[in-house]
Order: sequence, then C-alpha cells, then structure tokens
Amino acid sequence: PRIWTYVVMRLKECLDDYLAHQQQIEACFAFCVDAYVKNGVKKDRGGKAGRHRNPFNKTSSGKTGKRAAYLGPFADTASRFGIRGVLERWVGGPEGGIDIRQFTTYLSLIQYAGLADVLSFTLMRIEEGVSIRKNCLVWHGDAVYGRIPLIRAETTKTDPDENALWITSPSVEAAIRALNSVAKMRLSSVGQWRDADNPHLINHAVEPWGKPKKAELGLRPGIRNFGEVVTTFPK
Repeated sequence: PRIWTYVVMRLKECLDDYLAHQQQIEACFAFCVDAYVKNGVKKDRGGKAGRHRNPFNKTSSGKTGKRAAYLGPFADTASRFGIRGVLERWVGGPEGGIDIRQFTTYLSLIQYAGLADVLSFTLMRIEEGVSIRKNCLVWHGDAVYGRIPLIRAETTKTDPDENALWITSPSVEAAIRALNSVAKMRLSSVGQWRDADNPHLINHAVEPWGKPKKAELGLRPGIRNFGEVVTTFPK
C-alpha cells in the first residue's frame, strides 16, 4: 500500500501540473506546428530534410537551400509561453537544457501518466487501458450512491466486449482530461482528430518534428512495461 500510494500521488502531481499549464502547453504546441508548416516540413518530418527546416535550428535551410525561418532556441519559445519550468521539472536534460524533442518526450510522459492513473483506479489490464477513447468516461446516475464514474473500453478477457465497463474513482477525470488534451493536439497536427470518430487517447507521437512512420501505417502504439517507463522518464 505504501508503494502504491506513492506512485499514484506522483502521477497526480504530474497530471495536475500539466492541467495547471494546459492552455499554455496547447498554445505552444500550436505555435510550433505552425512554425514547422511555414518552414515547409511535411512528409520529410523526422528525416534529414525535415531537420534542415527546423525553425529552432540555427542552421536551418529551405527546399532550395534558402534559409528557413529561425525563431531562436526552443527554450526561448517555451519560456515565452510559460512552460519551460514544467518541461525542465519533468523531462529536462542533466543540465536543465531543453529542445523541441523534450516537448514530445513530455507529451508522451503525460500519456503514460494518464494511462497508469486509469489502470491504478480501475484494475484494467494494460492492453485494455490502451483501448480507451475520447468518450471513455461515463457517469452513471444511481438513486442511492449518486454519480458513479465508469470507464468504457475493450476487454481482453475470455469474453471480448468492445463496450465493457469498469467502475473507477472520480479522480481519474483529471487523467482523462489530460489524455484528451494530448491526443487532440497530436492527431489534429496531422488532420486525424474528429470528435465524431471518438478517437483513441493513447497514440504515437505524430507531431511534425517526430518520426510518425508507424502511425502513418495505422499501427497502434506498443506500450512499455512500468519498469521501462520509469527508466525512460526518471523524473
């Protein structure tokens, strides 16, 4: 119980910090995506050509060798949007330095933190948790106990069910909010977010400065075990 309590409290601290800066994070993400698009980063993102058009790289150049727009170090942009401290607190390098790659690392951390929180308060299996979608949180009205939160997802047990329900704690609402925010940013950056489709909340990193080859093939992301997550995100 002591270890479990410590873990869920750290998850809460991480997710609360994200939600407290959600508007600034989303605004910074939109600014960065727009900057990459204006520099001509499309299908070349993640490759050598994409790196040359990085608006936060002083040696950037355009398609014909013409200099692309340079906006200064990404750390300056993060400071301007008020999120540099958040990034350094959770994913900053050994010397506190951050670049655009740390932004992607941070968003992936929030996905894992949100997923771990949902698993902690539902006892879902990892494969089941990965299947949660935008509208997974359902509030059931009970005459005796009031509003009861449920998580709807796909079960992997002996009787498969695409709309199985897990009773949970009201506290997971924060995790779902954070997961919705990250998923909407990422999928919207490549035109794949549609509310009516009830999209998955756990996705590949598909931002223009990443390497979204698996996502482009329609493959669902593989999920690391808890030990690997802690090693990858030591803070």
